[in-house]
Amino acid sequence: MKKTFSILIVLFVSLTIAGFTTSDKLQGKKVVATYTEFTDNGQFMFTDANNKQLLFDEVSEDVEIDLYDDANIGKKFTITWEEEEVEVYDEEGEPTGDMQTIRRITSLEEA
Repeated sequence: MKKTFSILIVLFVSLTIAGFTTSDKLQGKKVVATYTEFTDNGQFMFTDANNKQLLFDEVSEDVEIDLYDDANIGKKFTITWEEEEVEVYDEEGEPTGDMQTIRRITSLEEA
């Protein structure tokens, strides 16, 4: 019984630590990518060196580069972003009870 209890405690502590590590990885991600377009869905699309497309939903107010300006399309940027869980709302502005992960650019510098 003590052995089972000890194993459960070790497992609980391990999972707790793993959970903190995972949530830390969601914050402050960084990549160098080329700005491709502002999509019809209202997202900012970038393409990295491996041709992987990255979509961002928001830009922090601290970012001084205007991604709505077409002059920035084709430029390479160093992007730092964070992911956040937000509540989804319907057409009437009522919460649906669903959650969605969004990506917010927190820092943007021309590379």
